[in-house]
Amino acid sequence: MDKFLSKIDNIKKNMGALKLGSDFEQKLFKATYIDDKEPPKEKHVQFIVQCMTDLHDDLIKSDEAFNLIAERHAKDLIDSANKFSGNMKSFNILHRCLQEQASRDSTANLIIKSNSNFKITSL
Repeated sequence: MDKFLSKIDNIKKNMGALKLGSDFEQKLFKATYIDDKEPPKEKHVQFIVQCMTDLHDDLIKSDEAFNLIAERHAKDLIDSANKFSGNMKSFNILHRCLQEQASRDSTANLIIKSNSNFKITSL
């Protein structure tokens, strides 16, 4: 029964992603999908990290990618009834961006410049 439900969730995730425009938005949706409790797939995280380094700047610029991640996170905060997993996945992706040498500085600068909920204020 669990395998059947997992397949249904996978179909829902893929159908939801198809409604979105760009390849980045589709992979972000899949990586932060709230109805599965699994961590994001590595291939989606790697693509997002690469976008944060402007490796795919023909598809999306790093600041646009960050804004979409922040919007996805903010949407999950507003609808927070059971969106905890989506928020954790967003944090996981940003954490990975901060860990990767190539995307560390650009991600940190975007977080500092943003007015998003990712910004940490000093005490």
